Amino acid sequence: MGRMLPGRPSTSLRVRVKDDGGDGGGAVVMMG
Repeated sequence: MGRMLPGRPSTSLRVRVKDDGGDGGGAVVMMG
């Protein structure tokens, strides 16, 4: 999902992934 919204800050994405537990970790790693 993070890949679809590249306009958002990386900090927000990182926090979201931590809350999910690794569900979107790959997306954040790909973006950052």
